Amino acid sequence: MFADKMSKELNIPDCPSKSLEEATKQAEIIISATWSEEPFLFPKMIQPGTHITTLGADQPGKCEISAELIQQSVFICDDIDLSEKMGAIGGVGLTRKDVDPYELGEVLAGCRSGRTSPEEITVFASVGLAFQDLVVAWNVYRKAIEKGIGESFDFKL
Repeated sequence: MFADKMSKELNIPDCPSKSLEEATKQAEIIISATWSEEPFLFPKMIQPGTHITTLGADQPGKCEISAELIQQSVFICDDIDLSEKMGAIGGVGLTRKDVDPYELGEVLAGCRSGRTSPEEITVFASVGLAFQDLVVAWNVYRKAIEKGIGESFDFKL
């Protein structure tokens, strides 16, 4: 079983759940990356202070979290326009007028606060901007060079 293997490999306890709701009610961090076209995360399933990262709503018609959960959370996305057109906001029929969305850059730059109390539920809903992948890849690359690990190859073959 995957949970047993990861528990041993990472030396952390595994806590299998019988249902999604049982798992989410215990979770402090939830990450979803699905092809769902119907929301499956709702406010009653989430404990105060939980952070949710949703990656599945990256094109029109997809959604993972309910409109009510978006509206009750501190909602942060990578691009408000795209989130409204094809991401988590639009996927559940909301507009920016229904939500007070923050962009990740605003929070990172200190222009807007993220969570302001331990009880707030935060949601980061990415639409998947390529520059984010590049930033992560660049940091991984630099760390590999620093540690002298990995393999080098020439892209100009």
